[in-house]
This record gives sequence, C-alpha cells and structure tokens, in this order.
Amino acid sequence: MPQSEKNDGSQGTLINKNSLIAESHLMGRLHYRLPDALNNFGMILIPHNSSSLVVRVGVVLVLVIVMTLAFHFSAVVNSSTESGVVMDFPQRVGDFSGKQAEASEGEKFVLPKDTEITKMVYSNSAGEVLNAQIVLAGAEKRSIHRPELCLPAQGWSINGRETVPVKMADGRTISYMKDTISRSIDVGNGVTKPLTSLYCYWFVGNGASTPSHLMRLLLTSWDRVVHHKNHRWAYVAVSAPVLEGFTRNGKNAEATQKMIDEFIAEIGPVVMKVNHAKRVSKSQSSDVGDQSLDPSPASKVEGEGRTPDAGHSN
Repeated sequence: MPQSEKNDGSQGTLINKNSLIAESHLMGRLHYRLPDALNNFGMILIPHNSSSLVVRVGVVLVLVIVMTLAFHFSAVVNSSTESGVVMDFPQRVGDFSGKQAEASEGEKFVLPKDTEITKMVYSNSAGEVLNAQIVLAGAEKRSIHRPELCLPAQGWSINGRETVPVKMADGRTISYMKDTISRSIDVGNGVTKPLTSLYCYWFVGNGASTPSHLMRLLLTSWDRVVHHKNHRWAYVAVSAPVLEGFTRNGKNAEATQKMIDEFIAEIGPVVMKVNHAKRVSKSQSSDVGDQSLDPSPASKVEGEGRTPDAGHSN
C-alpha cells in the first residue's frame, strides 16, 4: 500500500497500512441453560400481575436474605476451579497469520500478579487486521472487566451494543457481545477521520460462558452456593476496524462482522474447553497466505486506540 496519503473519491482516503494495524491492535457470553431460579430471575423481580412497588421491594429483600443465608451456611470455597480456556491462540486462522503481542506496561502494573494474558495480532495479504486477547483471572477477581467502562476512558464512543450468536466449527453455538465503537484518527496532513471498529467479547468460566456481565455475576453466586464452585473467569475479546473508506476494497461494518464471526467460529473450539458447553444461558440481555507481519503493532501498544486495559474491573 502506498505510504503517502491521497484522496480518491471512489476509494476513500488511503492511509499507511502500519498506522491502521497499530490503531486496530491498540484497540486491542454461549447459550447456557441456567437453573430455573436464575433463568426466571427477571420474572421474579417484576411480577406480571402486580404493579405494587411494595411487592417488588419485598421480593427483592427476600431474595437478598435467602442468598445471604445461603452464603453464610454453605461450605467455604477457598480455591478457584479449573479455568474454561486454553491460553494459546493458533498461529494461523484461515488466511490470517498471527503474531504474539505483549501486555502493556499499564496492564502489568494494574493487574494482579497472578493474572494471565495472551494477545495476538492477525493480518492477511489484503491488509485486514484482527486482534484477539484472553485475560484469565487469578485469585483476585478484578482482572475481569466490562469494556464499556474502559473504552470511553480511552477516547472511544460506544454507538451501539447487541448480542450476536455464532456457530463454531465444532458445532457448538456461543454468543458474544458486540460493541460498535468509533473515534477520530489522524489520516495524515493534519486531517482526521472517524474510524468505526467492532469490539466483540464474552466471558468463559468452568462449564459456563456468557456475553453478559450481569449473568456472569449471577452464575458466580449460584455456582458458589449450590455447587461450591469458584469460577476462574476469563475474558475473550476479538476486535477489528471497519476499513471501508480507508483502504481499497475495505470491508463495511456488515462484512467486518462476518469476518469476525468466521474467525471466532475457528478459534472458539481451540481456546474454549469442551466442558464449557454443559450449561447455556438464554439470557442475552443487552446489559492468509505466508507473509511477514509488520513488527510495529506490538511496539505501539501504548499509543492511540489501544486495547482496553484488562485491569479496569467492575
């Protein structure tokens, strides 16, 4: 791709390929069946046949008391169970080749020492870029976060959210949360242009996975009380920029999502252990051919548009 910028009415603004890879890299839950008590949680909180605030508050208080007593009298869970992920991305996915990226100094400083992180930057001969990362919590739970807290703090605007199902290559189906985000980037000569990116993520536990932060918390509480299981949650994220208008033949948002779906379908069975498919929650609330990859993405992790730091937990 030419290193200089130029404007072509039909092709859009052409920018340095390395800049796009760096910008993209630096940006950078499964359908489980819950026990009925959790699956009908929303119905319990809001009775269909009563609008009485007193009734609602009473139900909530009862639930809180029951859960508190359950925690008090249940066996103590002192250690985390085995994780539900494999901390190793494949080197090749379709026509994409991957290169390992290091955790940023900020992540290393903020995250607990026992947090595990793996990152890969994938690129193909067409100049398309995909970023993938897994953050696995240790004894402390603050390693796991919601990107909706980190993204705005890093200059990204969240323009939309939706849950997207995808069937993996091994036949299992999962769902991820897709955040459509945007920010202005410098395309050269002092000119800025809004870049849209798709940031997709889900949480994986031991025998559980969900795109919902709330459902993750509910699963944590339920399994701790009922099954004496202390989930060691992992956060899996895949992101890609929408390059329409930035590169020749750049994909639009729909095509970019299709590319992400195909990528997740391939890596899912590799990084997610088989036992994760035992339970699926239907709560989907909105709550490359051989090539050398440019070495610059990993060296620019602290630059603009970086992947949200995993240490911002909530």
